[in-house]
Amino acid sequence: MTAIDINPNQWIKPPTLITKPLRTISSEAEAIEAAQAAAKEIAELAKHDLQHEIPWRQAEILSQSGITAIGIPQELGGLGASIATIVETVRIISTADGGVGQILQIHHVMTRGVFNRPNNAARQLLLDDIFKGKRFGHAGAETGGKTKFDHNTTAARNSEGKWVVNGHKFYTTGSHLAEWFSAGAKTTEGDIGFLVNRNTPGVFLD
Repeated sequence: MTAIDINPNQWIKPPTLITKPLRTISSEAEAIEAAQAAAKEIAELAKHDLQHEIPWRQAEILSQSGITAIGIPQELGGLGASIATIVETVRIISTADGGVGQILQIHHVMTRGVFNRPNNAARQLLLDDIFKGKRFGHAGAETGGKTKFDHNTTAARNSEGKWVVNGHKFYTTGSHLAEWFSAGAKTTEGDIGFLVNRNTPGVFLD
């Protein structure tokens, strides 16, 4: 299991991720071919599960193959791959390594939320990162509650009006390998959801 601590009072910068794509995919058939080529490389590295190692190189292969960006809609400058093709790329990667396939699956689910955001500078920043091969993860679950929706993580605005978050997330599979991850917190105004960058001061990847 992996976990995330968010504490603005202590911070050690996490390692930089290598995500630069080596190709731009221009068709759904090419996306399938890219997934097959990536799966071949990943299968050769699948021993990491036995060694309890974080699959750094396998995640790099995903991004460098170009398949992490195939879901970007055409109207936003992307391929706009169908759900069937996206699912098929996840299946192909999963046949080589189920854990790495899960990283890709979570990434595609999380990035779909970006496409539905208002057209502003924040969305463009996130889109640019997806085009660059940066991966998205999820950090929603916590321990100690009756359901996964019970949040002990809290958020409050500081004197500058910015949100400051304190908490601990559990079962954050793939978060070590994600540039952005989705999380949630409770506030005096109700629960909120947010995206946080791995390089944000106060984020610890346990």
